[in-house]
Amino acid sequence: MQAVVFEQVEKRFDRVRALDSCTFAVAVGESYALLGHPGAGKRTALQLAHGLIRPDTGTVQVLGARDARRVAAQVGLFSGQMRVLPQTSVIGWLRLAAVASGLSGTALASRIASVIDMCALDAVQDTPLAALPLAAARRALLAQAIVHEPTLLLADQPTVRLPATEQPTIWKLLQHVAAAGTTVLLATADAAEAETVATRIGLLVRGAVVAEMQSDDVRGAALRVQIRCGPLSPALRAQLVALSPAVRCDEQRIQIAPNDAALQHAVTQLLLDAGVSLLSLESAGRPLDRIYARAMRGEALQVPAPARQYGDTLLTSLLGAQMTNPHETRALPIDEPAVEER
Repeated sequence: MQAVVFEQVEKRFDRVRALDSCTFAVAVGESYALLGHPGAGKRTALQLAHGLIRPDTGTVQVLGARDARRVAAQVGLFSGQMRVLPQTSVIGWLRLAAVASGLSGTALASRIASVIDMCALDAVQDTPLAALPLAAARRALLAQAIVHEPTLLLADQPTVRLPATEQPTIWKLLQHVAAAGTTVLLATADAAEAETVATRIGLLVRGAVVAEMQSDDVRGAALRVQIRCGPLSPALRAQLVALSPAVRCDEQRIQIAPNDAALQHAVTQLLLDAGVSLLSLESAGRPLDRIYARAMRGEALQVPAPARQYGDTLLTSLLGAQMTNPHETRALPIDEPAVEER
């Protein structure tokens, strides 16, 4: 059975064609990512799946209904740019969402307690939404989206503007939601997010899904990574550089090029042993990024054989050691504005 089906969907906004003969399907219980650059049509697809807008041509079916509004109560929307009631407390906001979905009494109290625990919000449950650190606010958005236990979760760029150190927490929560049986449809411009959260990926290029692939077939370490971290002593820099000619560093940056999982682990261990904090991680040259770039150019696509060692493990390893108390995390300043796309 299919949870979401798009068949030859076209949607225009004035002269802009947001979706163009867009066709894809998401099975019940599947975690599927629409990966596309800003303007590819990701948000439009999720708005259609949520019944907020209607297609100009083609058909959209959600949980068996041709009109997504009929099944809206079974759908949760998690957006990194959702507007909230700023002076409402976390628990008050969750209560409003739960009551609106029909929960009451002990079932309501039990479910709110469950999502507060799952999303690590117990220490901030009485805090107004506007006063939350960015990471906690994002977890609160997810809690609101799943408090009514939806059959389908639509995740629209869930980690946009989040620091790199906070993103894996959201990814793990989405994996947990999917493992519990909820169908997840993710829209993202982040290849790492797509291959981490989803089991299957659709490449959305200029409003159409041009290729689909299993995440395991494209998941792999980036060709190079750059880590921004706390101060590195001269002795620690010497240890890092001695690991491999691929490692270069200065006072607060480490670059690994070419990158591989074993070298990441060695760098990680040295940083952990020295108590150095991670501030951000930038990767370039992921296999999925290269595949998407070829799709953008209209070239034939070749999916590489699955890697023996998957993914960029440095960030996850560091987080596992230093992010043991999510309530103490604080948002880093973000200079770039949130991306608005059709």
